[in-house]
Formats: sequence, C-alpha cells, structure tokens
Amino acid sequence: MSNKNKKLFIGIPIAFSIKDKKEISLIKSTMKIDNMNWISPANYHITLKFLGNTNENAISSIAEKLNLCTDSFNKFTIKINCLSAFYKNKSPKILYLSIAQNARLTELANMIEVNLAEYKFKSNYSTYLPHITLARFNYQVKSNVLESLISNYKNCIFEKVEVNEFCLYESINTNIGITYSVINRFTL
Repeated sequence: MSNKNKKLFIGIPIAFSIKDKKEISLIKSTMKIDNMNWISPANYHITLKFLGNTNENAISSIAEKLNLCTDSFNKFTIKINCLSAFYKNKSPKILYLSIAQNARLTELANMIEVNLAEYKFKSNYSTYLPHITLARFNYQVKSNVLESLISNYKNCIFEKVEVNEFCLYESINTNIGITYSVINRFTL
C-alpha cells in the first residue's frame, strides 16, 4: 500500500461555446498585464469541493461516496454571469466569471460536503461562491485597467451551460504550470 498524497478537488468541467471563447479571448487581449497567469481553457471548471493533499489509498472510497451524489441528481443548467475579481489587501488576486445563483448547484456542493464529512476535509467556505477562474495575478497591480474591464462586463451574460457531470481531479504542478488530471467522472 502506498502512502503517497495527491492534491485533489471536485469540480464541474466547463466547455465554453465558440461565442463565449471569443468573448474570453477579447478579455485576454484587453488585459495586457505582465503579471497575470491565464488559466488554460482545458482547466476551466467550477470547484465544488477542494480536498487538498489526500492519501491516494482513500481515492476509491472517496469515489464511492461521490457516486452516491449522482443517485439523486439529474443534469441541470447554470448561467455564467459577469466578470469579477477576488481581492486581498485591496489588490486583485483572481479574475473570474461569476455563476448566477443556482439552487441545484449549491445543493450538489452541499451534498458532496456531507457525503465526505467522515474524511474531515477542511470546509472551503462559509458561503459557497461558485465561479470559473480565468487568471491569477502574481503580484500587486494597479486596478484601473481591471476595474474598467469589469465595469464593461458587469451586465454581460454568457451562454447557459449544461451540467451533466462532475469530476474528481488531481492538481499537478509542472514546469509549465498547473494541470488538472481527471481521476473519476460522475455522470448526473
């Protein structure tokens, strides 16, 4: 038996429409800031639960618990809203697309939290705030360009996205950045 740890999280993979991909490309071209790390489109997701460093021996039992969540869930639709940012000490840290409030999405995140309670993973949030990370800022930036961009996208609504699965992912640091590898898929 191995005692190797893997950095895990549970998320919903997001594949944007061509129209939305063009909109994100426009955002990228507008944000000419050197200290931004743009997320690869292959890594776009909505996090449901961050597990952190997890012993790989626990993965199969975690997958069994996650499978229980699919019994009472059918696919559902989410609406991707406006562009926004998370700040720390008044400096932007993450550029993201917000997700419109959705009872089914929150219910799924809560069900996962309950089903995995025996593993005593740290709770990720006091209030679930689903989002899709587009970029991370490496260090403090002047926010006037960012604020202008966010203002321009305040009322923008991207196309609706059907949620028909969620995944158990491993987060892997490589010399070219972070990649996410799907360990298990769970169909709704």
